Amino acid sequence: MSGVNFKVVRVQLPSGPTANVDFTVPGFGTPKAAMFFFAANHITGTSRPGGRISMGFTDGVNQACCSSASEDAQATSNTARSSSVTSCVQNVYYDGSIVDHVGSFNSWITDGVRLSFTNLGGNAYSVMCVLINGDDVLNATVGDFHNDAISESVTLGYEPSILFPMSIGRATQESVTRRASMQNGCVVNDGSNTQRSTAMRSQDSLTTTLVGTARSIVSGLLEIDHGAITNTADISFSPTGFTFDNTISPLDKWTYYLALEFSPGTQVAIFDYEWPEAGTLSVAGVGFEPTFAFMHDTQSTPTPDLHLNTGNVFNYMAVAFDAANMASLNITDRTAQTDSQCKSLSDIKVNRVWVGGGDNAIVSTGWSFTSDGFDITTSNTSDIFRGWGLAIGIVDPGVNKIFHGGTPIQALSIGGTPISEVFVGSIKVFG
Repeated sequence: MSGVNFKVVRVQLPSGPTANVDFTVPGFGTPKAAMFFFAANHITGTSRPGGRISMGFTDGVNQACCSSASEDAQATSNTARSSSVTSCVQNVYYDGSIVDHVGSFNSWITDGVRLSFTNLGGNAYSVMCVLINGDDVLNATVGDFHNDAISESVTLGYEPSILFPMSIGRATQESVTRRASMQNGCVVNDGSNTQRSTAMRSQDSLTTTLVGTARSIVSGLLEIDHGAITNTADISFSPTGFTFDNTISPLDKWTYYLALEFSPGTQVAIFDYEWPEAGTLSVAGVGFEPTFAFMHDTQSTPTPDLHLNTGNVFNYMAVAFDAANMASLNITDRTAQTDSQCKSLSDIKVNRVWVGGGDNAIVSTGWSFTSDGFDITTSNTSDIFRGWGLAIGIVDPGVNKIFHGGTPIQALSIGGTPISEVFVGSIKVFG
């Protein structure tokens, strides 16, 4: 299949104990990579007590997963986290000893991917999957490295176009430890290494809960602990891979990634947004008409370089959509509580759970792509939620670059024949 294709599919898992589960989109073809997002919620659009979330990748050979959990209605906070390179979906349990709903790569199948699940239990949770393929996806690599120096370089053998890093901020793999944590981001190779990141943390074994989130528009990965930002990573690309430049060392933390290389001319942009109080979220200035978008947000102040929120409630939400399908998941937790308050929610539309206010804090009623971005019609928005996103468009061979948004300001020509466009924003020329 030509182009660069990102498609969204959401599947409800069967009851246990084991099962092979297929994630397919008719006519998609064979994937080259897949991303997975999980929240411990088994009734679409209705929240479930406890904040449990998982994110993972596979390239068909390698896989990686990070998961985090906070238990609801506890006099002493009960939280945990886990990471793995033997699965791409998992549900870590609060007591720090159990991981269930473990989904590992089985095979690429017709129009999708098959995961083999173990320890499914009796709850039919749902998983959001983003399938990635296309002739213009030149390389896809899932990997991990021990991030324990000021500067860490990873060799891939090619120069990525996009990098998705993630971590739980832990020095060991394949085991569960206390304290909820999730860190993830995105970096686009646009000449300026445009990058965004989000992090969450919920402390363990406290009689008064301590939780928080952070968001950065200058770092590709960041970490928070005890109400403070403890590390930020400036991520850059090279002809053979990428480099993390950290603010502290030694970190002694495992970091996981999905790296993708696209053909020249692939339209890619990172954008920022703020949900309106009601009506339509209109994202413009992307620079092209997307075919896919991914959004990730928290509560935060307007467009900070680096913002930490340790206020009353935090919320951590991910949304993915193409022209036909949308899926979302989010968790929420509340700080300074003598009894923990946290929930999980997943849906086939934007639907934000709100501790103290119930479900449907933000609900979408429709969406559409525009020539310069997209619109999402919403209702019932409360509080202030801001985030970052990634838009993917077509491959235009006449524009020999990957670029990050903007408005065309000048046409270049040779002998009067246009050969490309210059966009406001950062531009990376390939070839």
